[in-house]
Amino acid sequence: MGQTKAAVELTVLIVGAGIGGLTAAIALRRAGHHVELFDSTPGPSEIGAAINICYNADVVLRRLGVNVADAGGVRMERLRLVKASGELLQDQDFLKNSQAFLKDSHQYQSEYRLTLRAALHGQLREVATSNEGHGPPAKVSYGRSVASVDAETATISFTDGSSIAGEWHRPADKSELLEIFSEFEPKVLAMLEKADPKSLRVYPLFDMDTLPSFISPTGRLALLGDAAHPFLPHLAQGGAMAIEDGVALGVMMSQLESFDEVPERLKLYNEARYERATRIQEYTRIVGGDSVKSDENSAAKLSLNEYMQYPYPHDEQLASEAILHKYLESKQTAVY
Repeated sequence: MGQTKAAVELTVLIVGAGIGGLTAAIALRRAGHHVELFDSTPGPSEIGAAINICYNADVVLRRLGVNVADAGGVRMERLRLVKASGELLQDQDFLKNSQAFLKDSHQYQSEYRLTLRAALHGQLREVATSNEGHGPPAKVSYGRSVASVDAETATISFTDGSSIAGEWHRPADKSELLEIFSEFEPKVLAMLEKADPKSLRVYPLFDMDTLPSFISPTGRLALLGDAAHPFLPHLAQGGAMAIEDGVALGVMMSQLESFDEVPERLKLYNEARYERATRIQEYTRIVGGDSVKSDENSAAKLSLNEYMQYPYPHDEQLASEAILHKYLESKQTAVY
């Protein structure tokens, strides 16, 4: 199934030029829409080391023209989950178990890879803004700090600040780092001792109560990625969910016949993404119990296979296209 260009062209404003925003920009430009992204940082920047490109993220990224292997992404071969004491909880052989994760799925050609965040960000930005490819190139404006968003009029108001020094870039103190990890096994502490103090940055983990919806009551504004569902890192699905959000948004805005359809299409986006994203968000919380302070998450409870069986065998483009197809068929039937 392929994405079809919309009959009407929207001007879509996206706040945040991160992984989710850029993925949405690619999907929306492929549907024929004009996309502008606004980011508060002075320029392209992604901190953090590797990001997990799970099977469900890889399969849709490839359709958008992004293959993380081209930028040095390496295959995930093995995952070992250990407690702070060093006790082994789980040992997953990804090369051996990949077909088990993708059982009865069309995704056998997808791969689980690790890539640098900056590399993925660069690939997405290139595909989104390049003069080559489907649809009008997206435009990215950096150093634009958003003051407010009016969903009713689809208007973004900016401040004139040149940059925002947020939590993502606050320098970290090495003694603070060692104190936080003081109860971990000696091998971990020995590794952390080698860290260059000048390179340390605070990388906060966010969570919040589940939102009642990912769209505004007016149907003019949609949330995606961390704005809709911040993820803790324990299932490595935060980036994948942002990518899936972007793909779903692009699909729902394809084959658009009228501007008046936008609120209904955003409801379809919410239908496609809400249950899946919030469910995986909850699974992430369960898997990420405190392995230092309690034994509440025993090895039996931390069955990664059980939780991985849900997110991996999924293709968001096909899933969203099925929802859109059902909607378009119902409209056609209503005419007759």
